[in-house]
Amino acid sequence: MIGKCKVSGFMKLWLYQHYLLAHLSWPFLIHDLPVSLANDLQKKSNLTLKRWAGIYRGADIGSLFRSRANFGMGLTSISHHFRKMQLIKCSLLENSQDTDVNRVYALKADQSSHWSKKFSASKAHASIAADAQLQAKFPSNPGRMGLGHGLFIGDPSAKDIRHLTTQTESDRYQKELYAHSADSVMQGQWTKWSDYAYPFYLS
Repeated sequence: MIGKCKVSGFMKLWLYQHYLLAHLSWPFLIHDLPVSLANDLQKKSNLTLKRWAGIYRGADIGSLFRSRANFGMGLTSISHHFRKMQLIKCSLLENSQDTDVNRVYALKADQSSHWSKKFSASKAHASIAADAQLQAKFPSNPGRMGLGHGLFIGDPSAKDIRHLTTQTESDRYQKELYAHSADSVMQGQWTKWSDYAYPFYLS
């Protein structure tokens, strides 16, 4: 007889990150769902994720979704996952080998440029992909190494641009979470001593 295994809150967070989000990837990729749907799902799941993590209801939500380097748990929010999958879809359609698919995407992108939506995947992709292509050709180098140091991709492939596009979106989201914490008087105190401490590690 196999005894019952008690599932802890952190086990549930692992299932959320590696199982639930994986099952949302396909519908988020192929369907033209509104961003409001992802935002609503995120709002409904926030309290549950906080309860599983053992933090109180009023805690800064960024503590769940910030990277570990920024003293967060490194989880992926549903809304951010939705945006990334939509950007991947735009990249796949724009760079498809089928010319009909290219034309249909270009037409739809032109129509969506006139919409007054808060978030349009095609508009966001056009902006972020251009920035990603610039980063691929002229990457910035931290420190004092100079512009001649580092890996330069003179002719980045569609896969390279797609990877850099999603990474740029992730970096933008992390900056938003950090800025939100920095504006908090009490819960943003960690931003003042983060340079002198090591983030915790969850395995």
